[in-house]
Amino acid sequence: MHTLDTIIIAVTCGVFLYTISHWLRLPAILFYLVAGVILGPVGLGVLAPGELGPGLLIIVEMAVAIILFEGGLSLSEQSFRKAPSAIIRLLAITMPVTGIMGGLLGYHLLDLSPRIALVFGTIIVVTGPTVIGPLLRSISLTSSLESMLRWESIWGDVIGVMLSAVALKILTVPESGPATMAALVLLKSILTGGAVGLAAGILLSRYVLPWTKSLGDDSLPGIIAFAAALFVFYLSNKVVEGSGPLAAAVTGFTLSRFATEGLHSVRQFKEQLSTLMISTLFILLVASADPRNSSMNWGAIVMISLLLGGVIRPLSVFLGLAGSGIAFKEQIYVGFISPRGIIALAAASYALLAVPEKAAELETMFYAVFAIIFLSGSVATIFGSPLAHLLGVAIPRTQGGILFVGGNPLSFLLAEEVQKHVPVAFLNTDDRMCILAHRSDKDRFVCANALDEHVYKDAAEEGFTRVLAVTEDQAVNRLVCEVAAHHFKSEALFCAYGGRKPLRQVNSKVGVRTAFGSRAAMDDILQAFAQGRAKIETIDSAAQLQDEMIPLCVILPKGGVEILCGDTVAPEGKLICLWITEPLSEELTGSDPCAMAQPAT
Repeated sequence: MHTLDTIIIAVTCGVFLYTISHWLRLPAILFYLVAGVILGPVGLGVLAPGELGPGLLIIVEMAVAIILFEGGLSLSEQSFRKAPSAIIRLLAITMPVTGIMGGLLGYHLLDLSPRIALVFGTIIVVTGPTVIGPLLRSISLTSSLESMLRWESIWGDVIGVMLSAVALKILTVPESGPATMAALVLLKSILTGGAVGLAAGILLSRYVLPWTKSLGDDSLPGIIAFAAALFVFYLSNKVVEGSGPLAAAVTGFTLSRFATEGLHSVRQFKEQLSTLMISTLFILLVASADPRNSSMNWGAIVMISLLLGGVIRPLSVFLGLAGSGIAFKEQIYVGFISPRGIIALAAASYALLAVPEKAAELETMFYAVFAIIFLSGSVATIFGSPLAHLLGVAIPRTQGGILFVGGNPLSFLLAEEVQKHVPVAFLNTDDRMCILAHRSDKDRFVCANALDEHVYKDAAEEGFTRVLAVTEDQAVNRLVCEVAAHHFKSEALFCAYGGRKPLRQVNSKVGVRTAFGSRAAMDDILQAFAQGRAKIETIDSAAQLQDEMIPLCVILPKGGVEILCGDTVAPEGKLICLWITEPLSEELTGSDPCAMAQPAT
């Protein structure tokens, strides 16, 4: 019963804290760390992870498989293209330098043996997607910076876990010849994990998920993917120990790259499951630590945490990105915002549980990893947003991308002008599965249900800061903005006026902005396009406006595009206008279209 109490309290507390962090738009790691300390032996003592015994090791293994699979699903080729050279440099130069220097610090400051120091160095190189993801959702960064942080956090986790597995294997063999054996095991792990993951991803995307989708049960793809992630992790580890993490991540990435059927259901289910396991496991692992342990050299542990985050990590980033073309201010941000997450803590806990004969040294290593996670997570949570604004790497909403919902002559022609200044994407509103793809070199389309809120989460993570609903159905436009409000603030939601005919009614729960003003009724505009009486034109200033023109957007002098929400035109910047050769219907009276539309009562 005590074991059951521990699990139930950890799950309940983890979900509650995740909800609070989501509400506050902050990474949840700091909440988990504090809760684990309070509920553990230092505080109330209501959690007893030690009573789980080998069960904790099993939970760690399963969590690693799910987290890395879900991480692979969240990556896209488009994001890699934004900074391919920098991403490769971070993984190939920055991570090894950080690991080597971290291992040397562990050897000299913590008096770890060379082999334990090697394990420590492989564990502390990873930056956690469980911290980076929420951070990127709370602040808009430059596209190259977002890509670097996201790719490093996920593939860094994969590399770190795989290297730590190889290092752990070295602990169990005789002292002679570890270098040769390590190289061989690492090569076998890479080849096996990559091959198993690629084969599993292709099998799932080409055959399994399309077949399950045809069965008409939207829950099946997610459940099958969950079982597949665990089985791939297990199978690859059975073939070559330590190759499972890479196999899980490659399966997720391959599935994201090739799947067209069932992918969004998989992402939704895996994200929920990953969040549940991360929150529970984080609290359990933190609660298993007792900072009052008098045998720990806390002075050295704190020193190594400060040196790693304040000196070694920034220097390794500058070394890795030197000559890459990445702005120095972005290098500073990547260097100082490098939170370690659940994978690092799980790997340290796994080592402690799996190699009990070296428990003393591994316990020291565990507490050092715990301190590094606490310090780096606190810095990312507290200073992530202020530092981004101070360095100027946070971009205003007007320079972010625009997601158009509704494909028609107005949206296509407007997007053609807007995409010269900011990214654009179209949401295809049929109910086929969600996949981001390039139709051409410029136009991007999201094939998904426009009323599925997870579509907008994906868009927000891809750098889109605004949603513009431009269908001719007023009810659809309002519903789209209401759903998108789960991941966008109200001032980032723009709803075009559908028309003057009575349409379906909808009680909106959120405030949105009426795009383009009261003259821009979509049914009249689309009729004008059909009759050849409408076109889109860009003019240099408001002084060139004519009565037949309706200003739609402003091209700002400092970069970016602002969507106009009424009949008042900004005095500066070029205007993208709709030009109608014959007048539209008269304006609505008694309305204030530039003001935010209030939720219906």
